[in-house]
Amino acid sequence: MSQGDQQTDELESVVDPRAVIRDVAEKVKKYYRLLLACLVVYALAALAFAALVQPQYLAVAVVGPAQTSLSQTMLANGLSGSGIAGLASKLSGLGSLADQGTPFSEYTQLLTSRRLTEDLAQRSDILPVVFYKKYDEDQKRWLPRDDVFHRTIDFLKWLLHYPVKSVPDGDDLAKFLSQNMDVQTSLESEFVTVTLEFKDPAQSQELLTKILLDADRIIRSDTRADVSARLSYLESTLPKIDQADVKESLISILSIQQQQMMAINADKLFAFDLVDPPHADLVPSWPSLPLIGFLAIFFAVVTWGILVFVLRPGNWLLFEKKRQKEVRLSAGSR
Repeated sequence: MSQGDQQTDELESVVDPRAVIRDVAEKVKKYYRLLLACLVVYALAALAFAALVQPQYLAVAVVGPAQTSLSQTMLANGLSGSGIAGLASKLSGLGSLADQGTPFSEYTQLLTSRRLTEDLAQRSDILPVVFYKKYDEDQKRWLPRDDVFHRTIDFLKWLLHYPVKSVPDGDDLAKFLSQNMDVQTSLESEFVTVTLEFKDPAQSQELLTKILLDADRIIRSDTRADVSARLSYLESTLPKIDQADVKESLISILSIQQQQMMAINADKLFAFDLVDPPHADLVPSWPSLPLIGFLAIFFAVVTWGILVFVLRPGNWLLFEKKRQKEVRLSAGSR
């Protein structure tokens, strides 16, 4: 190893972290006004950002299985026991009754499905609220895209094989929900937490409520159609059955289906129970003032460090000379 390399290793080995800390402390003491100026600038920038950015409010709802619903009880227990499930599995159109999922399991799957977004997009009170920037509330129509800017954007989309749309549709709504709605299933209970972030607390609550109820309406409609078909089948099949035991079993199944149809038509909520209704705090979830404050302080300190230690190389030269002098004195004392 050369003498120069040995000296370099010696210099690196004797670097005292306390000397670095003392140098930083001296710089803070000397340039504290610059640090305060950086803090003030970034604090003002953070306040301006928080004031100008569109706030977002988080609506939260907790849903669970419809424990008090007659339909849930019948789906879980109505076809078990007494040999009814075995008989039903032999009948055309009734084979899946004992094994089908509960309405709540279908409901939770539907909340994140494309089917729900397409159904919501067909409503007249969803897309204008979600895409309010593109909608003229006074004229009750979508804003035209006939200016030069939008025509240029549409041309570039066409050129790049992107879809060109005059109004938002189900795809746009699906993208919005994927970015702003979250469905979290608890591992410790059957409850599901659904959150939705939007620009207004009242509108976020209302929008989340509509989504939850629309999903319930779809499950109710599907179940009604299935039960109606089973009732028609049973009512048409019963007069043709002569065996007493088979006829008695079919009558039991018919009674169950009639009770389920009653639950479908009578229950206020069919597929779920609203454990905790949608609620949005009046304090916006974004922008987060603690996070913005932390970032302002962080960038102020980084900017100050760059100004003091990087853009003022003389400071480092003086520190290096001082360090080398200490190393020489330490080597001479040996």
